[in-house]
Amino acid sequence: MNRCENTYVVFVAGGERYGVPVRRVTAIVRPTDMTPVPRAPEAVLGVMNMRGTVLPVVDISRRLGRGTFVAGPSSRVIVADGPFGIVGLAVDAATDVTCIDEDLLREAPESVLGADVARMFTGVADCEDGLLLLVDVDEAVPAPSSAPAGISPHTKGDTDG
Repeated sequence: MNRCENTYVVFVAGGERYGVPVRRVTAIVRPTDMTPVPRAPEAVLGVMNMRGTVLPVVDISRRLGRGTFVAGPSSRVIVADGPFGIVGLAVDAATDVTCIDEDLLREAPESVLGADVARMFTGVADCEDGLLLLVDVDEAVPAPSSAPAGISPHTKGDTDG
């Protein structure tokens, strides 16, 4: 039995298809009432209670520049291991889990997207049903406004820069 090294949860945000590595996903749940968090980064919708755990939820559509999240019947929160702990990604729909062959993976086109946007993606997959942008969870999740100086998703606590 072949084991797929490139398995992704496919989701829709702002009318576009994206993928996040399944190894980073711990659950997919329906959105519940969210409590706003004062002074949180703009893309943070708030926190929600997920089985007794307080889960910060990010509007991934807003973060990716695709409008703002509006909850609907197919909306989901993808619970993932983020750079600062578990985080929820609010999406329009979680549609599939797919294995992508290594030869279908391409680099994110920085020349078109710009460096700030391109860094939020690990690449692009050229799938049968169209292109799939692969999200880098560490870059797509905004840093908490109270993160200590020198702490970023890249340093993981190393303050040497």
